[in-house]
Amino acid sequence: MTRADRNNRRYSLRITLSTIIIGLLIFSMGGTVVIILTIRTRSLDMTSRVIQKEVSQHIATKLQDRFGQAEDTLKEYLRLAKRGLVPIDDLFVLSEHLAARIRYDTRYEWFGFLLPDGRGCSAIRREDGSVALFRTRPAGGTFEVTAEAIDEDGRRTVLETSSGEGTDFRETPWFMLGAKHTEPVWTKRYVRAYDGAYGWACTASVQREGGVAGVFGMGFGLAFLEDYLKDLYVAKTGRAFLLNRLTGDIVAGPAAEDRSRLSPVVEKAVALLPQQPQDVHVGKTHSISISQGGIDYVVALEVQELRRETAWINALVIPETEIVGFASRYLVIGLSATGGLFLVGLILAGRISKRVAAPLRIISADLERVGGFDISEQSLPTSRIDEIAIVADSAERMKASLRSFSRYVPTELVRDLLREGQEARLGGKTRSLTLFFSDVEGFTTISERMTPQSLVDALGEYLDVVTGVVGQCHGVIDKYIGDGILAFFNAPHDDPDHVSHACLSALRVQEALESKRVEWEAAGMPLFHTRIGLHTDDVVVGNIGTPERFSYTVIGDGVNLSARLESLNKAYGTWILVSDNTQNIAGNRFEWRRIDLTAVKGRQTGESVYELLGESGKVTDDILRARDRYEAALEAYLNRRFEEAIRGFEEAAQIREKDKASVTMRKRAEMYLKSPPSKDWDGVFVHTEK
Repeated sequence: MTRADRNNRRYSLRITLSTIIIGLLIFSMGGTVVIILTIRTRSLDMTSRVIQKEVSQHIATKLQDRFGQAEDTLKEYLRLAKRGLVPIDDLFVLSEHLAARIRYDTRYEWFGFLLPDGRGCSAIRREDGSVALFRTRPAGGTFEVTAEAIDEDGRRTVLETSSGEGTDFRETPWFMLGAKHTEPVWTKRYVRAYDGAYGWACTASVQREGGVAGVFGMGFGLAFLEDYLKDLYVAKTGRAFLLNRLTGDIVAGPAAEDRSRLSPVVEKAVALLPQQPQDVHVGKTHSISISQGGIDYVVALEVQELRRETAWINALVIPETEIVGFASRYLVIGLSATGGLFLVGLILAGRISKRVAAPLRIISADLERVGGFDISEQSLPTSRIDEIAIVADSAERMKASLRSFSRYVPTELVRDLLREGQEARLGGKTRSLTLFFSDVEGFTTISERMTPQSLVDALGEYLDVVTGVVGQCHGVIDKYIGDGILAFFNAPHDDPDHVSHACLSALRVQEALESKRVEWEAAGMPLFHTRIGLHTDDVVVGNIGTPERFSYTVIGDGVNLSARLESLNKAYGTWILVSDNTQNIAGNRFEWRRIDLTAVKGRQTGESVYELLGESGKVTDDILRARDRYEAALEAYLNRRFEEAIRGFEEAAQIREKDKASVTMRKRAEMYLKSPPSKDWDGVFVHTEK
């Protein structure tokens, strides 16, 4: 038997059920044994790792709060500085502002600002709760620093003033790093100049006229972690330490007595790491057993890194005797879990027949949706059980046939008939629809240059784009007329906002085609440009045809007018023209340009025709200015002020280049200026071409 034959082999339902039940029982028993053995052999290591993760999470949470607050505060000051709401040019006022911020927000210890010329100010929280306020300025090749202390009651005490080359804060790590970044970044841990302690700093620069206007910096040290670790007990006597990521040296730990007792244990554990401290992977826990002073300890070491510059090593030291108590607890939990697993296996074995029936339930649910003409693209579940596989294959073939059929009819209409339990019948009704008619510019020329199959493929891609957009905007495609498309809105379902939806669909069709033209050009395909006409009118919509064969479509004069509006785009060089009725209903949600007072071919009465420019608030100022100038010129034209109209159309054409409508109307005004129309002329221009 070949591998393909084995893969395609199917089994009876009885054999399948028996095999699954036996397999589940074996799985349950084997799982029980494996879990018990694993707990017995790895309880010590597992417990230390679990405790280490929990402690690391607590430490990370405290640091994350500090780091996150510092970044948020710095972003706030950068925004205020750019808007001129923080006086970075007045260091005296700014220093008072920084001092007030440091006093009420205790999550960081200092906050400073330094100008590129060395002038700056900073506020530092002191151990007695007061705030030290420093100001620095250049003084004859050196820098002078003035300082004063502000206690909690606001009383000020002048501190000593120093000067000299060593006080150039532009050489500090936070200033040099911040001058290169406009968003908050963190320095690596460094020794602070003002107290010699380790600390981190968050820094960023304020930009002005393409250069650095100054650098904000704020930071904190490890004092708050020292206080936290002094009170942190793990189990009964276990303690936690923070180590330098690069060297493994202790940088923070518990109280002096515990630190002195347990530091040698930590140092031995670091020495036994399989690689250098800086090479240990972030997040990986190493559990190491150490004997010290007659006591066996477990040391869990894990590298944490909230920011790339701020990595450290957590070291957890716990006597093994205390771990055993935790391990026993986990052993009980493990045995309980295995007992539960075995029980679950028995329950599953009793219900396995129902589980096997799951594919059939999925298939039946899918077939029920098919009854409502809701044909999903999702494949039905496959099975090695012969009976289930036959049902699934038959259902898939039926769905494929129905999907093919749905491409010929409006699916929403079919669903409505199925929901109502009715059969489609000949007939229609009159209702207000917005008609959409589109046609490709120069399609005849395009078709002459392509083979029939290439033309069909390219046209298919174009029609797919337009159809998708119309459907998304609640429109229904009536028919494809070669490269033309007739669609309507507000049927078969009521759509109170159908006029706006039709206008949106026209705009989004143009946007979608513009985006696709980049892809089509790269593929050597035609760059389809389409003209669109929109008209809202009462028309007949329904099943039109013969009792034996009909289609859901629209008929009426409104359909013809939408087609005439589409072709009228050619005369004015526009892409979307709408009737006066559509423009009146859609209203202020869109920007319009009144193009002309015209009568399309086949009509004698005139009406205003409008170009749809875009949604309100999304049209450029130049187009709106050209629109306003064009409409003012059109008003002059309709009132026989042809010289004024000529000037207006020329100005509109200058603002909006390549605007054929302005050129066309200017020429018509020039013609009437030379040969004035009759006295009964009402401004209506009758088009004689489609």
